[in-house]
Amino acid sequence: PPRIPGFKVAAFRNRQAGLLGGGGVAIYAANNIKCRDISPDQDDLAAVEVVLGTNEKLAVVSCYIAPPNNGLDATALDGFLSNYPACLIVGDLNAKHQFYGCRSTDRAGEELFNFVESNDLLVLNNPDQATYYNRLHGTNDILYYDLATKAAAKKVTACNTGEDVGSDHLPLIVHLTMKRMVDRLPTVFRRPLDSCNWDAFSN
Repeated sequence: PPRIPGFKVAAFRNRQAGLLGGGGVAIYAANNIKCRDISPDQDDLAAVEVVLGTNEKLAVVSCYIAPPNNGLDATALDGFLSNYPACLIVGDLNAKHQFYGCRSTDRAGEELFNFVESNDLLVLNNPDQATYYNRLHGTNDILYYDLATKAAAKKVTACNTGEDVGSDHLPLIVHLTMKRMVDRLPTVFRRPLDSCNWDAFSN
């Protein structure tokens, strides 16, 4: 995966099945964020555990479902939901459901809807903000999703699409507020006032 200044690759899973092009997922974390890779050994699914406090952890799961797709791997995702009360599941799910603001509903969208309802999750997307633009036909839709447990949703202050970065997909940005554990504190430089030569300074 590419390097991003100030961030580390917290989890990365490339696609191996059939050596198909595209796909693969990565999760980056700021260098001072304390987290660990908890990804399962399977394609297009990466996950990290972020330490928020002494007894509080957040699971962030990123997945990619390639079209034509077989829908969500509910078995793999259920494991994270069972182990982490605070869990975010984000990614390009290539699923459409009118309930979430899509123009139409497909089979993958029905599976997504059933998964959300059966696990009492919240879809944080703004239904008025598309995450995919078809420049050829001039249409748009929602393919990226942010799913959250209620415990995780309490930490979310906003969820919106970002600016065009040169793709037909727009980034989905989730804002959270939380206390977090850090690997190291930032360096703060202070002038030692007691040792300053005030006479030279005043002249």
